[in-house]
Amino acid sequence: MCPSVNKDIFRDVPFSAAKLIITARGLYSGKKARRALRRILPYARIRNAGYRSVYVIETYGNVLNIADRICHECLMDIGHTTAVVEESKTSIKDIKEAALSVANQVVGENESFSFRIKKRGSQLLEKDSRDIEEEIGGDIWESLNQKYGKKPKVDLEHPDVKIVAEVLGNITAIGIQLKYWKEFSVEQTPIHGS
Repeated sequence: MCPSVNKDIFRDVPFSAAKLIITARGLYSGKKARRALRRILPYARIRNAGYRSVYVIETYGNVLNIADRICHECLMDIGHTTAVVEESKTSIKDIKEAALSVANQVVGENESFSFRIKKRGSQLLEKDSRDIEEEIGGDIWESLNQKYGKKPKVDLEHPDVKIVAEVLGNITAIGIQLKYWKEFSVEQTPIHGS
């Protein structure tokens, strides 16, 4: 795990139930991603989330360690990995409440953050994604400002911690993606022809 990331909430219960949302690298590479996941997590429950190349993984262990392993060992087959921290109903109010809880648990005092929402399927969110991201991201900023007594760092392109709301119909999984996972994948991905 990245040494600058303070994620004590996940260390308290190292063998708890862990849930992750995984997307395959491309729309037509779902089978390949599922095989890669099955190889490194043979006892995990891997199920289709109801959307092409989107999977829900349920297993036991430290969710951050499992996500880290997936990002390192399946980097050619996985598009992104979200370590699920909370679930909510798909409403702006419930997503906001869960995202604030996650941010206050996970984002450290000197870490940058961003909030993103990934909407799939039919859902009843009346606003477009960008408006929801601005509203909830602003509320997270205010909450972290109060918590730490200083202005939090926002980095929309390369945050240390990305808080992600994965809308899967009427349920939304709120989780995190760490900068470290993406940096590893980008650095380690072989360039074709070299």
